[in-house]
Amino acid sequence: MLGVASRSLACRAVWRSGAAPAVTGASVAASSLRHRQPQQQQQQQHLYTRCAVGPSAALPFSKAFQALAAARQIASHKCSPGGSAAHFSSNPQRSAAEDPLELPPNLKLSLKCKQLIRDARRKQLPPAEPSFTVPVIDLVTGEEVDTVALDPFIFGHEIRRDVVHAVVRWQLACRRQGAAKTKLISEVSGSGKKMRPQKGSGQARCGHKRPPHWRGGAKAHGPKGNRDWSYKLHKKVRKMGLRVALSAKLRERKLVVVDALTTDGAAATGPTAERLRALGLLRSALLVDGAAPEDALAHATRHLPGVKLLWGGAANCYDILRSDRLVVSRAGLQFLTEKLAA
Repeated sequence: MLGVASRSLACRAVWRSGAAPAVTGASVAASSLRHRQPQQQQQQQHLYTRCAVGPSAALPFSKAFQALAAARQIASHKCSPGGSAAHFSSNPQRSAAEDPLELPPNLKLSLKCKQLIRDARRKQLPPAEPSFTVPVIDLVTGEEVDTVALDPFIFGHEIRRDVVHAVVRWQLACRRQGAAKTKLISEVSGSGKKMRPQKGSGQARCGHKRPPHWRGGAKAHGPKGNRDWSYKLHKKVRKMGLRVALSAKLRERKLVVVDALTTDGAAATGPTAERLRALGLLRSALLVDGAAPEDALAHATRHLPGVKLLWGGAANCYDILRSDRLVVSRAGLQFLTEKLAA
């Protein structure tokens, strides 16, 4: 029974990755369960937990994740879909967003087990295909007024972590002021008089009281306050990073398209905050408009700590990834489409 359960667990994880399960790889985790001594089973009875792989399927928690790790190794090979994992796909109750292993919510996990779960979710589960038709919401009323079709070239880009890392690193480097500065010998306060006679005291010879190796002295080879940390990054790489950031927000369903970024005459912070709270955008959101935002909206969002307002030309990869939600107006969407289309 235990061997069947471990095989089912492995098959289930492999099915989520789209590959056919190989029984030989899962048997490595199952064979240790069959040859377990009865006394050892009683001693480790408290480690057993119920997994959602079928009725009365109990596995030691560590062995369950060994089977999951074996299934991940099987899934790394190129196999044709099918096999014993077909009965999982025929279940209409399951969706593509479910995890390969369902565990009780009150179960305490070790760090190793949590890492295995994160790796399984990151590498085995196929990403959900984004829908390039999104609703357009009225910011004032919060109702859906229309739909808009997004450009797949911009919002359907492959997720490139290396490109995003390069762009964010370039942005943060260009933002550095390079104002760190230490005092030279000519700037340190202190007398230039010779501190003691050259000979006769038994101590080392010295001149003034501002040498770098003395307490309160100057700093040798320190920063001078004029360092430029910026460097050049190819324009195509910068555009690709912005396309990857927009595609990631669409995949995560955190992209909101509004009809227009306007306050409808109410320039106060309170009403604007209530509208954003009703749409779930008050905690962390980046608002992007096509042209320069109106002064009323800028004044209303100035004191909201989680909301940032930019125009389309200032939209950047770092601010998009730093905010939880991305709110783009129709004008801002058109501006980004024209900017990133080439």
